Amino acid sequence: MFGGVFLHVLQVLIIQCSKEEPLPFGSWEPKLTTVPKCLKSHLTYIHIEGYQGFEDELAFAEYILHNGQILDTMLISFDTSMDLTNKYCSFKRLTDIPRGSVTCQLKFDSNVSP
Repeated sequence: MFGGVFLHVLQVLIIQCSKEEPLPFGSWEPKLTTVPKCLKSHLTYIHIEGYQGFEDELAFAEYILHNGQILDTMLISFDTSMDLTNKYCSFKRLTDIPRGSVTCQLKFDSNVSP
């Protein structure tokens, strides 16, 4: 509460990717010159479900990991149709991304971790 007004801030974000629907990222590129305050100072958890390893998904995950200054956890659930080689490549690329939060844990669903 601030000045008698309740502030609602984004702390948890869950994104579901699907082959049947367009990616929620579209052709995602960070077009903002400043990082949103909710990402820098409030977002603590993000879960990306149905991750397929597309460049747009990787760019989005990288943006969140790099700019989420208090992010505690990013959970990635790979799409079940991905083969093991693509899962491993995505796993490697995601784990190599520098993080804005020193306490951030990058987790993967138990079915895909190498």
